[in-house]
Amino acid sequence: KKNGTSSPRAFDIKLEGCDTSTKQNVTAAFSGTADGDNLALMGGTAAGASIAIEDSNGGRIMLNNAEGISQEIPLQAGITSLHFSAYLEAGFEPEAIKTGDFTSVATFALNYP
Repeated sequence: KKNGTSSPRAFDIKLEGCDTSTKQNVTAAFSGTADGDNLALMGGTAAGASIAIEDSNGGRIMLNNAEGISQEIPLQAGITSLHFSAYLEAGFEPEAIKTGDFTSVATFALNYP
Protein backbone atom coordinates (compact mmCIF):
# COMPACT_ATOMS: atom_id res chain seq x y z
CA LYS A 1 0.00 0.00 0.00
CA LYS A 2 1.14 3.54 -0.68
CA ASN A 3 -0.66 6.78 0.06
CA GLY A 4 -3.86 4.98 1.03
CA THR A 5 -4.11 2.87 -2.12
CA SER A 6 -3.82 -0.82 -2.92
CA SER A 7 -1.51 -2.19 -5.58
CA PRO A 8 -2.99 -1.62 -9.06
CA ARG A 9 -4.57 -4.55 -10.90
CA ALA A 10 -4.15 -4.41 -14.69
CA PHE A 11 -6.98 -5.35 -17.05
CA ASP A 12 -7.49 -5.15 -20.81
CA ILE A 13 -10.53 -4.58 -22.96
CA LYS A 14 -10.14 -6.00 -26.46
CA LEU A 15 -12.02 -4.56 -29.43
CA GLU A 16 -12.47 -7.05 -32.26
CA GLY A 17 -13.88 -6.68 -35.75
CA CYS A 18 -13.91 -2.88 -35.85
CA ASP A 19 -14.45 -1.44 -39.33
CA THR A 20 -11.52 0.95 -39.76
CA SER A 21 -12.66 2.01 -43.25
CA THR A 22 -15.25 4.41 -41.78
CA LYS A 23 -13.75 5.37 -38.40
CA GLN A 24 -10.14 5.13 -37.31
CA ASN A 25 -10.46 6.31 -33.69
CA VAL A 26 -12.67 5.87 -30.63
CA THR A 27 -13.01 7.52 -27.25
CA ALA A 28 -14.07 5.60 -24.16
CA ALA A 29 -15.75 6.29 -20.83
CA PHE A 30 -16.61 4.41 -17.65
CA SER A 31 -19.82 5.01 -15.72
CA GLY A 32 -21.33 3.58 -12.57
CA THR A 33 -22.37 4.38 -9.01
CA ALA A 34 -19.89 7.02 -7.90
CA ASP A 35 -18.07 7.76 -4.68
CA GLY A 36 -16.49 11.10 -5.59
CA ASP A 37 -14.69 10.54 -8.91
CA ASN A 38 -14.28 6.82 -8.19
CA LEU A 39 -16.45 3.72 -8.41
CA ALA A 40 -18.37 2.99 -5.21
CA LEU A 41 -18.22 -0.34 -3.41
CA MET A 42 -21.73 -1.75 -3.74
CA GLY A 43 -21.80 -5.06 -1.91
CA GLY A 44 -19.82 -7.16 0.52
CA THR A 45 -18.31 -6.41 3.90
CA ALA A 46 -15.57 -3.91 2.95
CA ALA A 47 -16.14 -0.19 3.57
CA GLY A 48 -14.37 3.17 3.56
CA ALA A 49 -12.77 2.89 0.12
CA SER A 50 -13.62 3.25 -3.57
CA ILE A 51 -12.20 1.95 -6.85
CA ALA A 52 -10.04 4.22 -9.01
CA ILE A 53 -9.42 3.44 -12.70
CA GLU A 54 -6.37 4.58 -14.70
CA ASP A 55 -5.51 4.48 -18.39
CA SER A 56 -2.35 2.88 -19.78
CA ASN A 57 -0.36 6.07 -19.11
CA GLY A 58 -1.36 6.18 -15.43
CA GLY A 59 -3.88 8.99 -16.01
CA ARG A 60 -6.89 8.91 -13.72
CA ILE A 61 -10.20 8.23 -15.48
CA MET A 62 -13.05 10.22 -13.98
CA LEU A 63 -16.17 8.13 -13.57
CA ASN A 64 -19.38 9.39 -15.23
CA ASN A 65 -17.44 11.98 -17.22
CA ALA A 66 -18.77 12.37 -20.78
CA GLU A 67 -15.22 13.25 -21.86
CA GLY A 68 -14.05 9.85 -20.58
CA ILE A 69 -10.59 9.16 -21.86
CA SER A 70 -9.87 12.51 -23.45
CA GLN A 71 -7.44 11.38 -26.15
CA GLU A 72 -8.71 9.46 -29.13
CA ILE A 73 -7.69 5.81 -29.25
CA PRO A 74 -6.54 4.63 -32.69
CA LEU A 75 -8.26 1.46 -33.92
CA GLN A 76 -6.09 -1.33 -35.29
CA ALA A 77 -7.07 -3.78 -38.01
CA GLY A 78 -7.95 -7.01 -36.24
CA ILE A 79 -7.77 -6.51 -32.46
CA THR A 80 -7.26 -3.26 -30.54
CA SER A 81 -6.27 -3.81 -26.90
CA LEU A 82 -7.11 -1.07 -24.41
CA HIS A 83 -5.01 -1.26 -21.23
CA PHE A 84 -6.30 -0.07 -17.85
CA SER A 85 -5.65 -0.64 -14.17
CA ALA A 86 -7.82 -0.35 -11.09
CA TYR A 87 -7.00 -0.02 -7.40
CA LEU A 88 -8.70 0.64 -4.09
CA GLU A 89 -8.33 4.13 -2.66
CA ALA A 90 -9.01 4.93 0.98
CA GLY A 91 -11.68 7.50 1.78
CA PHE A 92 -11.14 10.61 3.88
CA GLU A 93 -12.16 8.94 7.13
CA PRO A 94 -9.58 6.29 8.11
CA GLU A 95 -11.79 5.09 10.96
CA ALA A 96 -14.44 4.09 8.37
CA ILE A 97 -12.12 1.63 6.59
CA LYS A 98 -13.23 -1.95 7.04
CA THR A 99 -11.53 -4.93 5.41
CA GLY A 100 -13.55 -7.56 3.62
CA ASP A 101 -14.88 -8.64 0.29
CA PHE A 102 -16.69 -6.29 -2.09
CA THR A 103 -18.41 -6.03 -5.45
CA SER A 104 -18.95 -3.16 -7.82
CA VAL A 105 -20.15 -2.63 -11.39
CA ALA A 106 -18.87 -0.28 -14.08
CA THR A 107 -20.23 0.27 -17.57
CA PHE A 108 -17.72 0.78 -20.38
CA ALA A 109 -18.87 2.79 -23.43
CA LEU A 110 -17.18 3.59 -26.74
CA ASN A 111 -17.83 6.65 -28.86
CA TYR A 112 -16.86 7.04 -32.48
CA PRO A 113 -16.06 10.76 -32.86
